[in-house]
Amino acid sequence: MSQFTDTTQHPNNLTDAEYHELHVKSGIDPRVIAKNFFHLDGNQALERLLISDKIPRLNSGRVTSSFLKKYRHIEAGGWWCNGLDPHNNWMQMEWGRFKPNQPRIYFENGKVIKYESPPLIPNHVTYFDVPDFVWDWVAARYNIKRYESKLMWRLQDKIEELLFWAWVKKHPEIPIILAEGEKKAALLLSLGYVAIALPGIWNGRVGQKDLDERLHPDIMPLAQPGRKFIILFDYETNPKTRYAVFQAIVRTGKAIEAAGCKCEVAELPGPEKGIDDFVVARGGVGAEVVVTKIIDDAKSLSHFQRSFRHKPRGLNKYTPDKIVNSRYLSDVVDLDRLDVEETEVTDITALVREKRKALTSVDVESEPVLNSLCHRLTSTNTTQRLMRFIVLKNDMGTGKTELMQIFRNNNPHKRFLNNGHRVNLLKNLSERLKTQMYSELSIGDLAKAQALSITADSLHKLSTNALEYDCVFIDEACQYLVHLLHSNTCKENRGAILEVLQYIVGHTSMLVLADAHMDDTTIDFFLAMLPDGVKPYIIENKFKNGGRKVFWYNGKNPSALVAQIAAALMEGRKVMVVSDSKRFIKKLEKLLNMPVDVDYGPEDCTPESKQKLRVWAIHGDNSGSEENVVFIKDITQAVKSVDALLASPSLGTGVDIAEYHFDVVFGVFHASTQTATECTQQLHRYRPNVPFHIWVAPKPSFGYKETNAAKIKETILQKNILAAFLIRIDPKTGARGAEKDWALDAYCQIEADRNASINNLRDDLRELLADMGNEIIPLEDDDDEDCVTKQKLKDADQALKIEHYAAVSSAKDITLKEYLKQQSKDYLKPSEVFECEKFRITEAYGMEVTESLVERDDGGKLIKALAAFEAINSESDGMIIDGNGNEFAAPPKLVAEKDLAERLRLAYCMDWGNYSAQWQCRFFLGLNSLLKRLVTGVRITNSDPELVAMVSLARKHRPHIKAILGFTIPENPKDCSPKWLLSTLIEQLGLKLETKKVGPVGQQVRHFWLLAEKLEFALSVLAHRERKRQLKEERKRQEMSEHYSYQAGIQAQYGIAPNYKSISNHPSLANDFPSGVGVEISFSPPDSWGQRLRNYVQTVINLVEVGVDKIKQLLSTLPCDERLLVMCEFEETNAEKFAQLMDIAPNWVEWCME
Repeated sequence: MSQFTDTTQHPNNLTDAEYHELHVKSGIDPRVIAKNFFHLDGNQALERLLISDKIPRLNSGRVTSSFLKKYRHIEAGGWWCNGLDPHNNWMQMEWGRFKPNQPRIYFENGKVIKYESPPLIPNHVTYFDVPDFVWDWVAARYNIKRYESKLMWRLQDKIEELLFWAWVKKHPEIPIILAEGEKKAALLLSLGYVAIALPGIWNGRVGQKDLDERLHPDIMPLAQPGRKFIILFDYETNPKTRYAVFQAIVRTGKAIEAAGCKCEVAELPGPEKGIDDFVVARGGVGAEVVVTKIIDDAKSLSHFQRSFRHKPRGLNKYTPDKIVNSRYLSDVVDLDRLDVEETEVTDITALVREKRKALTSVDVESEPVLNSLCHRLTSTNTTQRLMRFIVLKNDMGTGKTELMQIFRNNNPHKRFLNNGHRVNLLKNLSERLKTQMYSELSIGDLAKAQALSITADSLHKLSTNALEYDCVFIDEACQYLVHLLHSNTCKENRGAILEVLQYIVGHTSMLVLADAHMDDTTIDFFLAMLPDGVKPYIIENKFKNGGRKVFWYNGKNPSALVAQIAAALMEGRKVMVVSDSKRFIKKLEKLLNMPVDVDYGPEDCTPESKQKLRVWAIHGDNSGSEENVVFIKDITQAVKSVDALLASPSLGTGVDIAEYHFDVVFGVFHASTQTATECTQQLHRYRPNVPFHIWVAPKPSFGYKETNAAKIKETILQKNILAAFLIRIDPKTGARGAEKDWALDAYCQIEADRNASINNLRDDLRELLADMGNEIIPLEDDDDEDCVTKQKLKDADQALKIEHYAAVSSAKDITLKEYLKQQSKDYLKPSEVFECEKFRITEAYGMEVTESLVERDDGGKLIKALAAFEAINSESDGMIIDGNGNEFAAPPKLVAEKDLAERLRLAYCMDWGNYSAQWQCRFFLGLNSLLKRLVTGVRITNSDPELVAMVSLARKHRPHIKAILGFTIPENPKDCSPKWLLSTLIEQLGLKLETKKVGPVGQQVRHFWLLAEKLEFALSVLAHRERKRQLKEERKRQEMSEHYSYQAGIQAQYGIAPNYKSISNHPSLANDFPSGVGVEISFSPPDSWGQRLRNYVQTVINLVEVGVDKIKQLLSTLPCDERLLVMCEFEETNAEKFAQLMDIAPNWVEWCME
């Protein structure tokens, strides 16, 4: 590209200002300007614009004065450009665009109209007249011979103006860029790219959406099948404008694809608005390299659609009540003196206790009696109290915790609960807020703590007396809510946890939520738990704790950044590395622990000054170890002894390194589990202002996921309904669990928001860091230059795998009791982890655990796949008829029982696996029939009728297969071949297809069959699973027989009437107890359950003096839920004796749950 120079002799009468705008400010080559841009003024300008025969004119042909008045401003002059006509042998087109020096203002909205097009004429696209040098550059760029014969070479001077676009038309391998505006297209041509100018973002297509929308007629001549079009529009920051641009791109892209072409979307990184501004801002130096990078990184249309963030981040529904701008929030806010409107709410504590006592001590003979009792209780007069709901939204490191410290110091007598989602966060806050840590207390002492820090996972352990606090504080509230609703660690007790949380939140005098990235969903969720009338008081601190330089790596892999880490360490710099991948941290640790020399500066560069790197890694496998607990407790001082600190998300919120030690922070994010806000939390664990070096994966690790909350909810409920129907329960009631509407809605909205961020993490994180006041510095890297580092990472990864396989296979054998004991621990030593893994693999496969078996198991993925194989390979359990008389195959008993057991065990429908729905989907596709043939050794071909039918059904039911089986059926029929579909389904079952062409040359047919080795292995595992089920059933029968004998003896010993009839849930109680409590009432003769309950309670009271063992022996005759009911009634009946029991048996809840 030529250097930007100014001259007084401008082509085509362009003024100095016009030429400066085109050449200097937009970077257009002078030769392109000379062929395409002209200065017009006066009548000449009017004649060019007012060309439509629909313009009102006088008899003389002159334009009417009223119409002409609207365009008088163009007489003052401006520049004009018009292109070539693709429908008229590439001759000059009459239509063009004019940029007036004195633009008019649109009276309706006050906006300046910068460009004028001929009125009352459809818009056209602009094909510029291309100079010879551009043609040469384009031909060289795509390695195409410009001249096809010597004759054409001799005639080039005569025909070149007409040949460029015709030549492009002949070469569909040349991609064409659709640019937003003439100046952008002219710049791209100046750089050697083929570009067409659209007069606006909507002008690449015509027609109405879903009716006759199609590609613009002017573009169609170059829309040869297979040609790639790249849409490159301006960089926008306004949310409404961004969404309009998104819609325009998608609709234009779909029109391109409908014409048989390919479409990609190139995106400017900003902050410059247009590609011309972007190039000029970089001084023109290396402009071609920068633009090439942007073009090469263009996303497919489907990738662009998935990665676009529709919803603005943060608070949109709620407006802050108090806005401050202070380095520390505690300097300007005092929670005790805050002018917050206190809401008067009903205190129902006494009501709940009375209701529970009544329902468990009164003989309920019929539903009408119970309903009358409930109505009487709910109409009982209750007391009133005041409540405040405070929300803190301020940047990381700006004093949220200090504000709560001041509150605690001023109110040491108030009961205070600090609830969080990470143990490290709680430990940090526990010290600063002077609370007792739940893990250091027995269950019985939790109720006695005046100030308590407890994780969300353990909330269900709190007894009734411990549920009322003067203040409840939840830091990192958004991440807390994600953990509460989505984490596997809360899964088993999620229903009980949320019931306890709702009670705690609804009965506190002050609820304080804090998060740097507070959002509407989090506030909505907690508001739903609060009494009616409570409103949030939102305090937002506008202070940005940014100002860092962020070096941004755009490669396809992190090898360039890893090389930079090694280089920094070699220079003697201290580094901190954070990542969303435990695996990456372990690989990097392995790599860096190889002998490496560290140079501590040129003056000290002696043999004595070089030593092995001191690397400290914290990840999920070691974060709970004694050495890491000590390290994290005083991390600011502990890091001073290390050269490199490597941290996975285990070192997340709540751990701050306040003092300077590290010279640089590196971030490696694989777009797998963490959103942009969670990545920034990791990066900011180190508070001093040092540069960030960041690499983010260009695409999500596990594929793109749904970003529409309504669709996510619909999918969950549809799968629940289908599974309920298949396991023969009422689909209407089987669609939902015990969750409230607001809990399910929050779950779906969080899932959608997280997917939106992870789908587009590279752009989302970059945008967030820029919004936080940091300077983004893009780096150009070449992945090929870092192939050595890339290979070293692969070698480290392989070494870790080999070590893991060997450690598991050689671990000590443990019993089931030892396994369960270890699983109940908060942290396992590495040796214990390997022991548990070996036990799990042994139980799963029923064979000797070898290194190859550990590798094949792949962390439990294989046994899950084989369970699916077992299901689809089993016989259907008869037929089910729906309300319309249609018959459906019922899933095998082992599948239905698994679904039923999960629904009984897990209170919330979001946690259900719906294995019956998966079975039905595979059965519907005909996989069971095909599989039976394959298992017997039959070979099938592409033309097999069952396989052809399977492909047809799969294409027809693409959305359902994606929702239930988790993989996408390609839209293009060519991509959904029979081999691809069958292989995908078979691999989900832990098997593999073998293929081979059979027959004479020219008549070969591809045959498919199951790989014998994998099939043999799978069948042996299935035989082991069947033996386990039979042994379990036999054991169960023996235990039941022994239990009945034992129960009769114990009940006779203590004078309690035997339970002649099994206790069953009474339907009228469904809406009167908290979800997940599972209260059961018996109507068994000769005594009512109420009488039997009182007998048990009195006997337990008498046995307190005798000892805990006798109480356990007595309660062992009852089911788990009835034991808990006895203990609850015991507490109400004799609080003094119950307290005595708590002192000698603080873990009574645990042995009641055994």
